[in-house]
Amino acid sequence: MRRPFAVHRYARLAALVLAVLMVSPAGNAAAVSYGVDEHTGSIEFLTRGLGLLPVHGDFGHFMGRLDLDPQDLAQTRIEVDVDADGIESPWPGVAPRLRSMAYLDAAMFPHILFRSTAMTPGPDRHFTLSGVLTIRGVARPQQLDVTAMRIGGGGADGTVAEVVATGTLNRSDFGMVADDGLVSDVIRLTITSRIRLPSGAVPAPGPGPA
Repeated sequence: MRRPFAVHRYARLAALVLAVLMVSPAGNAAAVSYGVDEHTGSIEFLTRGLGLLPVHGDFGHFMGRLDLDPQDLAQTRIEVDVDADGIESPWPGVAPRLRSMAYLDAAMFPHILFRSTAMTPGPDRHFTLSGVLTIRGVARPQQLDVTAMRIGGGGADGTVAEVVATGTLNRSDFGMVADDGLVSDVIRLTITSRIRLPSGAVPAPGPGPA
């Protein structure tokens, strides 16, 4: 199954940001660029049909770039381009419907874009990632709550960090108003990634997975 939409794949971008924010890149004042794609991350969505049934899926292809200045984290920049046609769902008929003119209109608008505007630290390894999300050519502000933790590894092979970013959007804000009353307007996004940090870049201690 191909795996990219909304926002467990943007996610890999948030994942990489958080992983880098958890390290201490002392002595490096220059901005560092990181490439991001679907091979180490995911972008998943969840909504409800008929007010009860969960409807979920993901996006199978995306790519982007993270620019980080460790001396000025406020200047962190993330951009990601998600393939709208790559949306998938295990429910029969759902993916073609979501690619159609009624929803993403992937033929006319093949790209879902996210560009960050701010990264704000919060308590308990939480960060707020703010940016602009563009779907169907419509740009809207978007925020993601990002949590990072160390989950294992270390030594010569580096440390694996897991990052989870979550957020919600209203599909009607992007002109996706089909099936009103049958499909919820609220879409929940989950972005996850496991990142291997270089040896010596050790994230702040955090709980492992439950």
